[in-house]
Amino acid sequence: QGPAQLRVVTLAGSLAKTVSLSQSGSNSFNYLTSVAADANYYYVSDYTCNNGCPDFFRVGKNGGSPSNISSDVQAYGGYPVAIGGSTLYRGSIINNTYDWTNLNQIRISDINTPDSITKTISVAIARGIGDLAWDGTALWVLGYSHDPSPNRQVDLYKIDPSNGAILASYLNVYNPGSPYNPSGLAYVNNALYVLNYSESNGVGSTITKIACQ
Repeated sequence: QGPAQLRVVTLAGSLAKTVSLSQSGSNSFNYLTSVAADANYYYVSDYTCNNGCPDFFRVGKNGGSPSNISSDVQAYGGYPVAIGGSTLYRGSIINNTYDWTNLNQIRISDINTPDSITKTISVAIARGIGDLAWDGTALWVLGYSHDPSPNRQVDLYKIDPSNGAILASYLNVYNPGSPYNPSGLAYVNNALYVLNYSESNGVGSTITKIACQ
């Protein structure tokens, strides 16, 4: 939170580049909460304006002024995002709260028409959806955690994108410990990458790689 930028990290964990996001309308992108990518764009959810301006944008791989591609507003704490081919997966909007404990629905649409929701699936995860990743055939869900929560363990769920059924669950894979919260999820080359986010000044976040079979 704060810098209006995306940080592109290599699979080895080193910083490759930063992508700056210039202001678009009233949105200055100070509260980015999720990012996904396809071949040409980064897609971001942001709650800088709460209910005062749009929440979902895309920007070219070299940054610049993001384009608003959805009428979504009032996301407050934002929502997780993943892309599988030409399909966009987004968490539902939890109005007037920054807590995703009750976020258990995923909206599905074509990436080119985000507001034309083709299906909404429910996922039976009591702690809520913290982030999403696409592995080519299925969705992965990271259990939600937030800074004051004692529930810091990494819970992972493999989800059927057609109906939200849990295909596999891996609970308490590890616990990053205070001040870290499992906050981001990505999939590449048969591995999941979890962002252990720190909100403590002077303590950097970390990334944990988990092999998948």
